[in-house]
Amino acid sequence: VPLSETSKLTNFGSNHHYLECINTAYDFASSELLNLLKKK
Repeated sequence: VPLSETSKLTNFGSNHHYLECINTAYDFASSELLNLLKKK
């Protein structure tokens, strides 16, 4: 495994909570968008 790949993995570990927040926000935003489109 190249060193860059290893550092990516450790960065991913520390950013996991951050990524989950982004995922949740993205899911929320897309569902809100769908709701807006349905209302029209």
